[in-house]
Amino acid sequence: MRFMSQRGYVETSANAGADHAARMGAPARCDEAHARRVLSAALALLLIGLPSAPSFGDAALPVAKMHLKGEGAASERAWIFGLARRGDDLWAVGSPGILVRRHGASEWTRVASTVTRVPLDVAFAPSGAGVVVGQEGAIWEAAAGADQWTPRDVKETQRLFAVAASGKGEFLAVGAFGTIWDRPAGSNDWRKVPTRWAEWDGPHLYDVLFLDDTTAVAVGERGTVLKIQDGAVAEEKQYGDESLFAIAHCGSSLVTAGQAGLVMIGDLSSGWKDTHLPDKPDMYGLSCLGDDRVAATSAGFVLVGTDQGGTWDWRKWENNPTRVGWYSGIIAKPDGEVLIAGQGDVWGGKINLQAE
Repeated sequence: MRFMSQRGYVETSANAGADHAARMGAPARCDEAHARRVLSAALALLLIGLPSAPSFGDAALPVAKMHLKGEGAASERAWIFGLARRGDDLWAVGSPGILVRRHGASEWTRVASTVTRVPLDVAFAPSGAGVVVGQEGAIWEAAAGADQWTPRDVKETQRLFAVAASGKGEFLAVGAFGTIWDRPAGSNDWRKVPTRWAEWDGPHLYDVLFLDDTTAVAVGERGTVLKIQDGAVAEEKQYGDESLFAIAHCGSSLVTAGQAGLVMIGDLSSGWKDTHLPDKPDMYGLSCLGDDRVAATSAGFVLVGTDQGGTWDWRKWENNPTRVGWYSGIIAKPDGEVLIAGQGDVWGGKINLQAE
């Protein structure tokens, strides 16, 4: 889901783009020389723990060709990180600022420029109220149905990587070193959620998802999974040393993925089963394609998993004609297509898993 001047550094695995490694990173825990070496690789993944599902071994994933069409949302040197939908309109955030593509329109329009602090994620409540988060604790807010984004200073300095909205309009933002901010439903006030970690000691939290009106789950560094209920941390678990970058709710299961090809499927109560995909791809974003399929973005390709009654079949959707270094945010559209953000643009297309 940015260059070191923009997002800092991150622990990495050996097969992802440096651009995206920096994008997902957070302030360095190490000296600059080491950080440069780290930046030459990629990201970090997920939970290890509980009984493992059988791995794929060394067998390669089946490959289908990718047919994506660039939408001209940004230049090739830009970075688009987050995507969201508000009604029939599509929204994107990244180095160009805050962008929207109106229903029926073919072009993206920039509605807010953010010069010094790059936005990293966007979420909307069912009411249409929106929140964008980004570097240096940046928060922007929009009222329901409005296009004007107002900066909100909560006196935070850590990067905020992700934001989610509940059905009732609560917003949760998570970020570097275990930072969590909550804006309760019906309130305009943000409050910092207490955690057990001292300053600079907490794990970076890369994604957050509401499960219902009061319960959310956040995932992050060192296999951290947090249950957040009624604006407070209710449960904390760590499943390994690898980091989790994304989480999605598909049918009755939670799917979380991240570093080195690790995917975990399960829930907060009964636990998780883990699978390591061949070639150990780092996965940066997740989106459900109905109840039985999930798509994960990676370094220039997309991985698609299909639930086959308790086991998952994974395929690789690639052949990247524009040589995109990485894809980040991904959302499914009602017409069966997907919209994917990444290095240099936003792309749309229909996933076809038939080998060519």
